[in-house]
Amino acid sequence: MKNLDYTRQKVFISMNIIFIILLSGYGIYNTIISDTGIAVFEIGVSIFLIITTYLFIRKITIFIPVAASMAFFYIMSVYLFISGGASGTGIFWLFVIPVVFFFFLGIKYGTALFLIQYVSVIILFIASKTGYLAIYYDDKTVLFFLIVSIFESIILFIHERILNDYLSQIRTMRGLIPICANCKNIRDDKGYWKQVEVYIQEHSEADFTHSLCPDCVKKLYPGIYNEEKG
Repeated sequence: MKNLDYTRQKVFISMNIIFIILLSGYGIYNTIISDTGIAVFEIGVSIFLIITTYLFIRKITIFIPVAASMAFFYIMSVYLFISGGASGTGIFWLFVIPVVFFFFLGIKYGTALFLIQYVSVIILFIASKTGYLAIYYDDKTVLFFLIVSIFESIILFIHERILNDYLSQIRTMRGLIPICANCKNIRDDKGYWKQVEVYIQEHSEADFTHSLCPDCVKKLYPGIYNEEKG
C-alpha cells in the first residue's frame, strides 16, 4: 500500500478531485436549502480530502492519504446500506467500493477491507431484524447483495493475482544509474561495479547477443575489414 504504481497514483488523485468537487457542490447546495448538518459533513469531508490529496501530491506521505480515503469509502458504504442513498441506489455503490479496495490496496488489504464491509453488512442486517436499527433494503435485496458480493470478491481476487504475477515479470530500471566515465561499468546498489550487459540482465528481462560494430572490426581486425571493403 505504501508504493502505488504511477497509474494508480494518477487514478487516486483524479478520484479524490472528483469527490472534492461533488461533495463541495452538495455541501453548498445543502447550505442553501438550510440542511446544515449534511452540509457541514460534506464540506468537512471535502476539506479532509483536499488535505490528503495535498499530502499525496507533495509525497509527504502516501500511507495516510490512501488509508484515510479507504476508511472514507468504508464509512460511506455503511451509510449507503442503512439509508439506501438516492432513491435506493446506494446498494449499487456497494458493488463499486470493493473494486476500489482491491485496485488501490492490492490482494491483502483489499480482501481485508472487503471482509470488513461484508461482515458489517451482515451485522447491520441482523441488528435491523432485532429492532435495533432500521435499514432501507428488504431481505431479498440484502441476500442478493451478499451472494453477488462473494462472486465479485473472487473475481477481483483472481484478477489482482494475475495482474501481480504479470507485473512481477516486468522489471523496469528507473532513476539515476552510476556509470564509470571510462570503462562504462555500472555500480549496483551494493557498491559492486558490473559490466553494462550484466547489470541490464539482472534488472530487466533483456538478454544480449554479441557481435562487432564496423569501427571495432576496423580497429581489431584491420585485415578482415580491408578485405570486406575491397
